[in-house]
Amino acid sequence: YLAALIVEELLAQKAEFVDYPNLIRLNPNIPWKTRGNAAIAFRLQTENPQKAFDIAKKLLIKNSEAREGLADPGLVMHVGNVPKDVTEFSRRALHDVISKHQAESIIKRHSMQHYAEGSRRGLIGAIAAIGNTLLNDHTFEIIAYRGKKHVGRRGVDKDSVIRMNRLFSKYTFNNYDESTDRVLISPHGPDPVLCGIRGESPTELVKALSALKFEEPVERWMVFRSNQGTGEHLAQPIEEFRAYASGFVRGYVATSGEIQQGGHVFFHVEDTDRKIKCACYEPAGELRKVVLSLIKGDEIEVGGGVRKASKLNPAVLNIEYLKIVKLAQNKIIENPRCPKCSKRMKSEGRGKGFSCEDDGTFANGKVARIIPRNIKEELYLPPLHSQRHLTKPLKRYDIENFSKAELTEGWFRISEAEIARMW
Repeated sequence: YLAALIVEELLAQKAEFVDYPNLIRLNPNIPWKTRGNAAIAFRLQTENPQKAFDIAKKLLIKNSEAREGLADPGLVMHVGNVPKDVTEFSRRALHDVISKHQAESIIKRHSMQHYAEGSRRGLIGAIAAIGNTLLNDHTFEIIAYRGKKHVGRRGVDKDSVIRMNRLFSKYTFNNYDESTDRVLISPHGPDPVLCGIRGESPTELVKALSALKFEEPVERWMVFRSNQGTGEHLAQPIEEFRAYASGFVRGYVATSGEIQQGGHVFFHVEDTDRKIKCACYEPAGELRKVVLSLIKGDEIEVGGGVRKASKLNPAVLNIEYLKIVKLAQNKIIENPRCPKCSKRMKSEGRGKGFSCEDDGTFANGKVARIIPRNIKEELYLPPLHSQRHLTKPLKRYDIENFSKAELTEGWFRISEAEIARMW
C-alpha cells in the first residue's frame, strides 16, 4: 500500500517509470520476516533523483508502523546500472541469511542514499529488491487496495472469483482452490489489501480485476512485476545444511515416512555423504500421502527450507515440493504358490524346498513378487492453499515468462471517489 502511495506521488511529479514496480519475494524461511518477506523496487528515469528519494522517505515516515514496533522499514536509492555485487547480494537473499552489516557494507561501497527505522533490517530487503532485475522467469500481480483504515472481512464476492478464475485460467494462477472451496486472492489480516491476482500478462490482469464483484469501495490498484510463482528460492542445491537455508536436496530415500504427532510425516533422504531428515506437515494434504508411499531406494529431489535445530530435535528440511526421479522396485520374497490350487506352499525345512500338502507339488525355493507402486515419477506439490508466494505452480512449468512487458494502460489507477476525497 505504501508503494502505491509513493507511485501516486512520483507520477504527479512526472517521474518516468521504466518498469512496473518490482515486487520481490525473498527467502521465506527467515524467522523475523514479514509474512511474505516482500521488498519493492521502483525503476525510474528522472532528472531529480534526490526529489524522488525525498518523496519516498516522507511517505515512509508518515505511514510507518515502526514506532508501534510492527515494522522495520528501509529505503535505499542507487543511481545508475545495478552493480554485480548488488545482484549477488539479491541472489543470496533468496536462499540464505543476510546480516545488517553486509547490507551496510554494500551501501557504503556504492555511496547509496538510505533511510531506515526500527531494527534497520529493512535495508536488506531494499538492496535485494534493487539487485533482482527479474531478467529470468517472472510473473505479474495486480493488487487492489481498500485504504489504510479498512479492517475486517474483505468485500470480494466469492462467486465472481470463481467465474474470473474460469474465464482467465490461461493467464492467471492460484485464484481459487477447488479442493477446499477457498478463495486465494484475498488475505485475512487487518491490512489495506483487498485482493491480488497473479498471472502472466498485465493486460489480462487488469481485465481479470474488472471481472470481479466488490462489496466495498476499491480505493486504488497497481500492477507489479514479480518473482512470485517462479520457485526462484529453490533453484540451488543446499550445500551447507544450516538453519533457514532454502534450496533442494537430491538423493535416495533412506527411511520411509512415519506419521508423528499432529499428522506430520517425517522421513530421511541420503545423498553422497549426508542423511537429512525431511518433514511434510499436515496442511500439505495429498502430498503427505505421496511421501508415505515412498520406500527405501527411491531416487527423489526435495525442495524447501531448513528448520533450525533445537535441544530436542535436529535440523529438518521442511519440503515445499517433491520430485520422484526414479522409483525403486517394491519387491517382496515369499513362499511359492502351488501351480494347481494356488495355495502357499509350506517349507520342508532349511534348504529342503517347499511343498503343497494338498497336491504334493514341490518347489526349490522362495520367489520374488513385484508390488505395483501407486505413485509416479513426476513432480508433486502441496495443495494451492498451502503453497508459498514463491512456489512455482504446476501449470507454470510450461509457460515460463522471460519477456519484459511494456507498461500497459491502466497499470495504476486511483478511484474517482478517492480523487474527490483528496481534492
